[in-house]
Amino acid sequence: MKVGYVTPEDLPIPPVRGGSVQIYTHTLLRHFSQANPFASDEPTIFLISPDKTRQSGWRQTYDNGVFHYTIRAAGKQDYQKQALHVLSQINPDVIQIDNRPKFAGFVKQTMKKPTLVHLYSNTFLGPRHILQNEVKTTLESLDTVVLISRYLRNMIVDKYSMKKSHWNATVIYPGIDTSLFPDSTSVKRDLESFSKEQPLKVLFVGRVIRQKGVQVLVDAVKRLVNAGYPVELTIVGKTHPWEQQYENQVKKSAAGYPVTFTGFVAHEELPLYYSRHHLFVCPSQYREAFGLVNLEAMSSGLPVIGSRVGGIEEILEKGAGMLVDNPHSAESFRAAIAYFLQNPHDLHSQSFVSRARAGEFSWQSTAHRFKKLYQSLTEPLTEPLTASLTEPLTGGTPSGVPSQQSSTWRHRSR
Repeated sequence: MKVGYVTPEDLPIPPVRGGSVQIYTHTLLRHFSQANPFASDEPTIFLISPDKTRQSGWRQTYDNGVFHYTIRAAGKQDYQKQALHVLSQINPDVIQIDNRPKFAGFVKQTMKKPTLVHLYSNTFLGPRHILQNEVKTTLESLDTVVLISRYLRNMIVDKYSMKKSHWNATVIYPGIDTSLFPDSTSVKRDLESFSKEQPLKVLFVGRVIRQKGVQVLVDAVKRLVNAGYPVELTIVGKTHPWEQQYENQVKKSAAGYPVTFTGFVAHEELPLYYSRHHLFVCPSQYREAFGLVNLEAMSSGLPVIGSRVGGIEEILEKGAGMLVDNPHSAESFRAAIAYFLQNPHDLHSQSFVSRARAGEFSWQSTAHRFKKLYQSLTEPLTEPLTASLTEPLTGGTPSGVPSQQSSTWRHRSR
């Protein structure tokens, strides 16, 4: 079975310039390639991604069982035009388009092949990217829509009045390779108290933008410091050029406090940062479809404090973290962090819970579910797709052509 796999036009693979979609794809395909590429039930992947190193055209390479076509394009439209040409040359049995639903609908209409789109957020369903009266028919025209969380699926159902019988939606969670993240539980084992010499080290990883709530976290830490608590904050991540003013505002606000801004850190270097901290905080303000950084932190044995927004709650199920009900409240995050300052022994016990929960998300399971999904689009399904980390929502034949309980570590503070 040949699978044509098209990634977005903005960042390359391997993900040398970062990007959550690119990191996800690179890791997923690596786990595809670990299987026997010559087995009859193994898909042959034809990956199409942008190339930022050459002047024009495209080239083909082969590595770890994946045929990789890299395209040097003059922009989004040129990239998609060239990608469609490569797809026509490959003539795949199944086509997967990452995070570009409008393009996926066009490919389905043009190629007349089983086509799925993998959505990481609802960003590219917004009015800047697709006419709103075309969203529903586009999603209904695709053979499958893969979503990164139940939250994202339910939000799309509600916003666009999607009927179960008119589209085929499946939730497949990302995986995490816990072997890449050293277990830091030993760092917390002997902690009895924090002091100026041994402060609580809090970590944030993500883009320094308004949506991620960095200012809220900085304000929470400032309140703790002003109250005499020994705490330090490290902020790892870059800022979009158009949000530079926001970053400047946050840095100005943090001046004189124990807050460190590292800027961009390569993904392979992040485990070192996780291992050197006691606590991870994710103060997202809204629309967080999943929040993979939470899983990375948990894999390192870090307790997580997260906003009760979007898919974060799905990660922090089974007592795996502390959820803050009001994501806009610096006082809520101050109180949540203060809990661990006052109860350092809980950092150690919660570390084991975090790491155990992260272990439930494996890339092997994610890859297996995609393989079964590809199989279901080309032949009758012989094994149920449903599993612990997959929630299918299926109905009739897609049609139309487009132009558990939350954690008991819950903190209520309004």
